[in-house]
Amino acid sequence: KHKRKTSKCQTFCARINISGLEGIGRRSYLERACKDNLGLNLGPYFRFDETIDLDDLYLWTLDETSDLGTRENMASEIRTFSSQPQSVKIEEIINRLKILCSDNCVPCFVDFGGFLDDLGQYKEPYVELLNAFALLDEDYYLALIHRRSPFVDDLPFAPKILRQKVQPLQKEEMTLLCQQLFRLNRRKINMASIEEIVTYMGGHPLAAYFTLSYVVDYGLQALVADKSILVDFNAKKFTRYIGGLTFSDTEWFVLQYLASEQVLPLSIIGVVADLRPEDLAPLLRNLIDHSLVLVMDDNYTISPPIRDAIHRVRGFIDAETYQEIRRRITETFWSNDKAAPQIEVVDATLHAVARSGSADLSPYQDLTRTSIVHRLARECYIRREWEPALEYATRAESMDPSRREVKIISFKSLVQLEKWDQAEIKLNEIQRSGNRLSFYLKGFMLRRRRQFQQAISCFELALKSGDKSHSVYRDYADCLHRCSRYKDALENVEIVLKRDPENIFALDLAIRICSDMEDTTKAEYFLAELEQHDINGRFIHHRRAKVLTEKRMWETALIEVEKACTTGFSTFEAFAQKVDTLIEMTRFEDAGLALNILERRFRGQRRDVQKGLRCKLLIRQGNWREAKSIWDNLDDKTLGVHLGLLQRILELKGSDALVPLAERTQAKDEAEKLKAKLQKIRIPISHDYEEEDQLL
Repeated sequence: KHKRKTSKCQTFCARINISGLEGIGRRSYLERACKDNLGLNLGPYFRFDETIDLDDLYLWTLDETSDLGTRENMASEIRTFSSQPQSVKIEEIINRLKILCSDNCVPCFVDFGGFLDDLGQYKEPYVELLNAFALLDEDYYLALIHRRSPFVDDLPFAPKILRQKVQPLQKEEMTLLCQQLFRLNRRKINMASIEEIVTYMGGHPLAAYFTLSYVVDYGLQALVADKSILVDFNAKKFTRYIGGLTFSDTEWFVLQYLASEQVLPLSIIGVVADLRPEDLAPLLRNLIDHSLVLVMDDNYTISPPIRDAIHRVRGFIDAETYQEIRRRITETFWSNDKAAPQIEVVDATLHAVARSGSADLSPYQDLTRTSIVHRLARECYIRREWEPALEYATRAESMDPSRREVKIISFKSLVQLEKWDQAEIKLNEIQRSGNRLSFYLKGFMLRRRRQFQQAISCFELALKSGDKSHSVYRDYADCLHRCSRYKDALENVEIVLKRDPENIFALDLAIRICSDMEDTTKAEYFLAELEQHDINGRFIHHRRAKVLTEKRMWETALIEVEKACTTGFSTFEAFAQKVDTLIEMTRFEDAGLALNILERRFRGQRRDVQKGLRCKLLIRQGNWREAKSIWDNLDDKTLGVHLGLLQRILELKGSDALVPLAERTQAKDEAEKLKAKLQKIRIPISHDYEEEDQLL
């Protein structure tokens, strides 16, 4: 904790603004600059993502500058602060920041998407906060670390900002850094080898630390002989490196848990992993040495570029394990009514409760903040748990109706659940707020409703408005693909892959596009990339199965699709493909059982696909009457695949001797007309049940 000291009364107050790529060394650079040039210590650190608000910032500054005491005191502070107008909130936060600054500290806000809006401008409450800090008379400093340079020229406090963009290190600087790291770790220095591998590091200090950890494990000559791992690292491809690490089960568990949290103290990690401090300390040192874990104010967090790779390689912790985590945290930190847990303990407890499958936060209602519920809504959406995501988003919106991101989660969850009327109402609400993301969101809904041409127009408007996110390019490419505009589709999906080469959603889409373009060379290239990065089989088994079904290799395809259905990320598409494959194999009883499982597991999702599969099964069994009754209940009867089902129903009806002659003749005529119509429409095989990128 930081103690109040007598401040130096001067007339200068500044804000230090550092920007640059993650992993480039922004924090290390700023720590050294503050110490050498100002004689100040950088920190404590506060991480801002889109769920954070002023209430969280106040609680953090309060925790850093005083003793919160009992749970009752913490709940009282949360309740009292939340009820204040914004001006009072900012005044209270400024007072706490002054206490930190008076202790020769530079409080540091690390921005992970919560400080800036889509245009790179500071969000409104933070403009007022920063302006209030800039008006202080004392010689105090505040640091902000961004991934992109913010627009500040028009702000009233712009003259008091010291801006610095941290660039990648030059070759000579990287060589020197590698020499120092090798020397400090008592590794033999081979200058010729170091100069050879430095070229592949891209000027990222993190790459130098990674190189050292790799050399410790495998030797320098192994790295020189195969520099592809460094090439991957430089291109932000971390999955192969993570997948090749030989860690114990406990080390992997700690990594998975840290990747699902923000920042955690040693005490929580020890309780969750069931390790004594003396056993946990060397484990964490090893993870730090491998450039996977960072230390921030004696707390631990995952190195930002590595977080997604850990999820790709190891997946998420399951609900059953979180039930045990919840039990351990509760027994350790909530054993009596006078418990006074840290903020990190409160957050970890609420996360464990929600992730264990329970939506009941009532035992901790007095400590529940909007940001916690917002984060749970976002995580449930990412995990494809649409109902809980909608429930948490609705609750967060009731707590703070101004949260734009929460409204977007609500809308997208409603779309995924195909609650179209409610989704329309929510979209109109978002549009009235003037949110430029409304172009993309409308396209998102139209795409889900398979209105691809209209969706394309919306995505083009989104791009013209300046929305250049992965989601826009990816969904735009998908719609172009479905409209047989393959060249345009590939160009747009490659924009995503240039930014994020390990994006398995984009890789999977690229394979589908190239397959329909009949460009086997590119399709095989993207398939090889997908095999390399889709470590946990989220896509690769499904994609292999699709390729095999197109070759009508049903038995082998079924093996792959069974694997796709048993991964931790088993998707609707995998289960739908299993049903389809069993139908093609004429294993109708097994197909019926698999379809029942699909309907129970995914209930109201993709209703037309579920009806279409049931209809196809009945047709193959010759039961055209029941198939027709299901076909009549389809929401969109104009799709080519649905018209194809109708054609088969009419053909069966036309050959059914129990049907009167006039009706049979009419059915045959209608079937012939549909057949001629469908021959003019090219319906790519890969369009029926494909996976979609649901990540925010």
